[in-house]
Amino acid sequence: MMTVAASTMDRSFPAIVNLGDGETFDGESLYSGMSTDQLPLVYDGNLKYCTSGALSPALIKGKIVACERDINRRVEKGQVVKMAGGAGMLLLNTKSDGEELRAEPHVSPAASLGVSAAESLRNHIITSGSPTASIVFKGSTFGKLAPVMASFSSRGPASIEPYVIKPDVTAPGVNILAAWPPTISPSEIKTDNRSVLFNIISGTSMSCSHISGLAALLKAAHKDWSPAAIKSALMTTAYTHNNKKTPIYDIFSGSPPPTPVRVRFRPCLSRESLKPGLDL
Repeated sequence: MMTVAASTMDRSFPAIVNLGDGETFDGESLYSGMSTDQLPLVYDGNLKYCTSGALSPALIKGKIVACERDINRRVEKGQVVKMAGGAGMLLLNTKSDGEELRAEPHVSPAASLGVSAAESLRNHIITSGSPTASIVFKGSTFGKLAPVMASFSSRGPASIEPYVIKPDVTAPGVNILAAWPPTISPSEIKTDNRSVLFNIISGTSMSCSHISGLAALLKAAHKDWSPAAIKSALMTTAYTHNNKKTPIYDIFSGSPPPTPVRVRFRPCLSRESLKPGLDL
């Protein structure tokens, strides 16, 4: 058995958020429609979760609404804003979410923002007499820092027994392109009539699939290898640095510095894994 954590990859779906005071933040979104104009920005601390029926059309009509994560699904918040007449939504990360950005198939103009950008946005709303914002959608790009340990993923060591260093490895598990049933909309909202064959999904179920594929390729190359030998080859040849040649770090806010115990190594199929030399 091999346990797999989730981490990011270098692909992103940028949504640039421009505030009226000149501040600019990098968000993410799968929304594929037109960018917004510079519009009034509202944030109500009493209604911050943007749950169904909570928003007043008189307050948000034609405006961009800032919503906090939690309670209801992230894409549902955008639907609530849309139904109340809002022109867009900014989804604000909490401290527990850190700087991790999840690309979501929003039904209206919307973008996710990390915890530091969310704090700056709240301050802008408080200090500005007439806060405004716009969202500019950039499609997909490559080259961002990766891998980074996902905020939702388990970390080592095992909570029950600290001498058990689990998970064993990490693999891509954030914003992964995966097959999707065309009979279900990408947002899973009933009023969303879109039909797609692929969707962007996050979870350790995505990272485990990557490791399963690598294991299958190793088994094809070495038909006499046992599961333990395949696991050993992947673990002993995994790399510990990101694409910028610095140690893999943890995106979770307030976490200790990365160590081999907390941030697991990310394997890749290479000549080394095909011929690991050492088999434990």
